[in-house]
Amino acid sequence: MLDLAKESWEQQPSPHCMIIQHVEQMHDRMASVWPVVREHMQQAKVYSRGAKLSEFQPGENVLVLIPSNECKFLARWLGPYEIVKRNGPGQLQSTPTQPKGGPANLPHKPPEAIA
Repeated sequence: MLDLAKESWEQQPSPHCMIIQHVEQMHDRMASVWPVVREHMQQAKVYSRGAKLSEFQPGENVLVLIPSNECKFLARWLGPYEIVKRNGPGQLQSTPTQPKGGPANLPHKPPEAIA
């Protein structure tokens, strides 16, 4: 009986071997994915190359992009709204008549303010 127990005990895989195999498999997977990640990072850098950071000061008029409740792909520009104060980098407080209906983002200068 003890011989059977010893035999079955010795045939069980060691948990340390399983961990080492798992780490090796993860390393191999990461090595195979890394070239794709590098290519995507390069594409993102090229895509974002023309992006400009918009800085708005109190007193300026901006348009606000409001997401639609009907469809997640629809949004509309509302405004112009006057910037009252800056609460921090990228955080602006507009006039009290700011639109309702969800989070507002992407302030944008109206065309008449650009010209």
